[in-house]
Amino acid sequence: SSGINAEYGHAGFNSGFNFNEACNFATADWIPLGRQCVDQYKEFGRYNVFSHEELLLRMVSKTDILWLDVAETLFQDLQIMVERELRERESLKQIQTEFLEFEEVPDEKRVCRVCNSTMFLMS
Repeated sequence: SSGINAEYGHAGFNSGFNFNEACNFATADWIPLGRQCVDQYKEFGRYNVFSHEELLLRMVSKTDILWLDVAETLFQDLQIMVERELRERESLKQIQTEFLEFEEVPDEKRVCRVCNSTMFLMS
């Protein structure tokens, strides 16, 4: 079994019954690209595999081990995330909304009915 992680893709080969392990990583320049990808997925109504916001917040809990350039880029994207969240919450004040406890909602149910994005904050 072997696998290749390229800059913009993933490929693998499996020759039978075995156990595989993967180590996925990204450089600092991936963070804004991830945000752009999520935005495009929303625009086209395409389902995304995971929440970009959740990833960012999990990274914040590990800032003691992040490289400085990754931490700086993470901070910039967190600012975008917070500004967007506040703007979207403001726009929903006129609409009756229901807020649920995140942990009580299974992953497959955390999908926006409008844009198919995986919700973590409000999305």
